[in-house]
Amino acid sequence: STSQLFSYKHYKNIEISMLGDYQLENAALAIQCLDAIKNKGFNLSESAVYTGMKNAHWGSRFEIVNSNPV
Repeated sequence: STSQLFSYKHYKNIEISMLGDYQLENAALAIQCLDAIKNKGFNLSESAVYTGMKNAHWGSRFEIVNSNPV
């Protein structure tokens, strides 16, 4: 799999493209930060959160470059 799904707070089935349990924790922290700035008046749509999470990518950082063999 090249992505992971998770839910956090009221966000359900968030897809992230980075693998690893720690990436789920990183994404949850990012969402917590986004909610904090939204509470301070920053205009950010819920769809932008989903899109940003899905499109975030850190190439060549523990990236699987081949599947057979891994």
